[in-house]
Amino acid sequence: MTANGETETHEVRLRVLRTAVPDESRMILDLNSYADNISRRTDVLRDNPTRYEDGTYFKAERQFYRMAHEHRCLLHYLPYQHSGKMPPTFAPELAGKGKEMRVKDWSAFDEHFGPYLDGSAFADTKRGAIPIPYMYLPFNFHWPADYAKFGMKGYRTEFAGIMEEFHRHFTEKGWLGTKFELFLNHKKRYKLFPYDGDETRFVWDEKINDIFYELSKDVLEKEDGARFIFRTDASWSYGLHFEKYANMIKLWVVNQQMFSWFPESVDVLRAAGCEIWTYGSAERISTSLLATVFSPLAAVARGVDGFTYWESTKWGGAVVRDAGFGGQHRDVLSRRSAVRPSGTDPVDPAQGAARGDAGRRLHGAVDRGAAGGRESADGRGDRRGVRSRAGRLVARQTGLSRQAALRVGKQNVQRGAKGVASSRPGAGVVQRSEADAVGDCGLKEAEAANEDEQVRLNGDGPPGRPVPPGRPSRRHHAA
Repeated sequence: MTANGETETHEVRLRVLRTAVPDESRMILDLNSYADNISRRTDVLRDNPTRYEDGTYFKAERQFYRMAHEHRCLLHYLPYQHSGKMPPTFAPELAGKGKEMRVKDWSAFDEHFGPYLDGSAFADTKRGAIPIPYMYLPFNFHWPADYAKFGMKGYRTEFAGIMEEFHRHFTEKGWLGTKFELFLNHKKRYKLFPYDGDETRFVWDEKINDIFYELSKDVLEKEDGARFIFRTDASWSYGLHFEKYANMIKLWVVNQQMFSWFPESVDVLRAAGCEIWTYGSAERISTSLLATVFSPLAAVARGVDGFTYWESTKWGGAVVRDAGFGGQHRDVLSRRSAVRPSGTDPVDPAQGAARGDAGRRLHGAVDRGAAGGRESADGRGDRRGVRSRAGRLVARQTGLSRQAALRVGKQNVQRGAKGVASSRPGAGVVQRSEADAVGDCGLKEAEAANEDEQVRLNGDGPPGRPVPPGRPSRRHHAA
């Protein structure tokens, strides 16, 4: 060093440590999607009806998992649709009923998911043969037990029995590096089931958490073997639920803005041993790539365990500019996503705006109907049409007329009226009502009962709900 004409020599020693970049991710970078979106958006798969049997699908899907793995992400593929239906190999084949229900054959399921769960699908990647950290289970309102039995002993027997068999099989296979999620993605607005399992919005739907925890608790509470956890995605009722269900639900995937309203919730969930992710959408392709840095940095700053990009496989076709929703332009990345009446041009701006107006009326009518059973002139015909299709589906599945199916549903509700006891201390019994209408046939009665229950709980009619003191109402929450 030279200063004021004088030079001094100092010895500086540096110790260079070996850089350690773990193969496992310290944070979950979740790429959410739904089965089987890859086939829907890939011609070579969509046009091949034997893609599951001939291995074509497995080969293509594995490339998506490997690509996500190489970039320290997780392709998170929900196996069932809102109806509960699943593509082949996303759940094992079952046989029998009641106490005799068993998995008939694991081979196709194991061939499909085994390489992801033992890590062999990633053997020659940079990160190596690491099992995927999380995977959705196929369990839902309509599988493994038929929802027509909901509220009856047979439903409980079949649901709990197959979950126990799943846990035993996964443990025997050595799939111990993955957390398997019980996640209920159903939404009542699609008129297939009378409850919201995902994004619980109304207070009468929270009983679903109690009911399905009770059905699954023998496996969820196991401390050895494969790890099964209960997951919820929350925004509307997050402020009401994070304390109430912290000891039941162990994975919380919440709107990024929830911690602005409920900053104390992170400590509450952490104390209960819960994991927390945030969710949001990926940036548009026209946006600077620097914008993609926001989600991981925000997750670190908030002290959460991961973040979810929804919807990660929505691509294909021409990009349609649709000005229909909320007065804002949206990129619709697939022709199949566009609502296009016959005879219209999918890229005509005027027709796009007209479609948007129709969409607003339809979605507004459905939303108002879900909030309180009220119908608008704009949506009445659409709602009747949806109910009619749901009724025909039930009749087709049961072999009964729609009217007969409705009568059977009411009888089943009465037989199950004793309720499901909750395992939470002091919770008592989960009371059943017409909102628990069995099958798809009791929707009208369920909506009427929901409105009655809302009045009983709140002292007012829908769409209000209890709001914690000092907290904003759900109308101000980002959904």
